[in-house]
Amino acid sequence: MMNTEYFKRVVNMIENIVGSNGTVHYQEVQKNNGRTKHGISILYDNQKNSNVVPVLYMDEYVTGDVHTDAVKIITTYGSVLKTNAGVKYNGIEKIILDYEKASQLVYPKIVSYEKNIGTLNKCVHKDFLDLAVIYTVRLNDVSVTVTKEILEKWDISEDKLHTIAMKNLLKDKYIIESIADKIYKMSGYRLDTPFDMLYVSNSSYINGAAECLNDDAMEEALDTLGTDKMIVIPSSIHEVIVVPYDEHINDINAIVEEVNRTVLSAEDVLSGHIYYYDKKHGMFM
Repeated sequence: MMNTEYFKRVVNMIENIVGSNGTVHYQEVQKNNGRTKHGISILYDNQKNSNVVPVLYMDEYVTGDVHTDAVKIITTYGSVLKTNAGVKYNGIEKIILDYEKASQLVYPKIVSYEKNIGTLNKCVHKDFLDLAVIYTVRLNDVSVTVTKEILEKWDISEDKLHTIAMKNLLKDKYIIESIADKIYKMSGYRLDTPFDMLYVSNSSYINGAAECLNDDAMEEALDTLGTDKMIVIPSSIHEVIVVPYDEHINDINAIVEEVNRTVLSAEDVLSGHIYYYDKKHGMFM
């Protein structure tokens, strides 16, 4: 993993290559769970009338050779601009600042409270157990977190924002799948487990753990499992896995911690322990 000094050297090389043809802006962005990514945007002279330009995260492109990495990043950035023709990015600001349009696209997202304390101070959020509900405006493959500044421009309360986001969530399609069936469809291998395991997410499979807030989805999962209480395994911010409650099931928390440590990217980790759900209490610890 490259350190900040290396990224600054790459940015300096990019500035030398771009020269007087544009302005290079470097930023360190705090992503989910405190993960820092190194972003770059290039505003070329022929884009001076554009208020919004894409940010390319350099982390996945660097190899350790400054000049090679700089050329690769400039080329990739050019491809991004050409592919999107400026339309997607130039239109984002207009949509975000247009409350009537943005309100149709805002959804809740569940994240770790503890690991996002720094960023939670800047964005609108609501406590949910030991987690936090934040809100994002979804624009195809681009999402924008609703900050306190954006909420002020919309001139609505935090409670109203939550109500609108939940309304959109409930209108959206949720997915409940048998994990055994899913694995069988993908590999032809039939998973042999002593209990049913269901995968719960949204239709886009992005930030789908928010379906924990959707009682319709969670109660359907209960009914599918044929139980009145279930264990909710926070497999990532994109989905949860639910299984029937059994007091004899041991060490699930240890498994969750191991998966978080060895399988998931740091940004996708939701929590290090299990939760429970029943119709009387909803989700609880």
